[in-house]
Amino acid sequence: MKVLALDTATLEASVAICDDLKPLAQVHRKVTTHSDHLLALVDDTLRAASLDIGAIDAVVCGAGPGSFTGVRIGLATAKGLCFALGKPLVMASSLGALGSLGGRGRHPDALTLVVVDARRDEVFAGLFQGAKPVGEEVVCAPEDLLQAIDLTAYQGAELLLIGCGALRYE
Repeated sequence: MKVLALDTATLEASVAICDDLKPLAQVHRKVTTHSDHLLALVDDTLRAASLDIGAIDAVVCGAGPGSFTGVRIGLATAKGLCFALGKPLVMASSLGALGSLGGRGRHPDALTLVVVDARRDEVFAGLFQGAKPVGEEVVCAPEDLLQAIDLTAYQGAELLLIGCGALRYE
């Protein structure tokens, strides 16, 4: 099954194509507005995977949390593609997608705390172990994050901190 995946929840637009969970191509770009670049990124990704849009079996779209306008543009684009192709649309947590990447490679057992800048001096955050969420996703002030995400059950565990909010509110 060939899946086109896109996420526009942050200022980095990401598009990927997988065949039975095996990545075929991925393109990402920092953008100021997703509406100017998203379809071109889809086209670039299809070209990199040597596929025609008709070969896609389903579309996965990041549902946020994140930029309201970015998520809305991503969803509208995904829905339009699905309508035109007659293919299913699956929504996925944008934090969950980042969280599932965190433990791959050198840190397969690590917890991953994904922190995305929500603007207005707040962050969206979620704790993940592999692809599995550990608790609820939250929105809070950066200084309240450790109270909002309970890490007491994981004392001594390796913790990866990723996301644009982690960089901004270091």
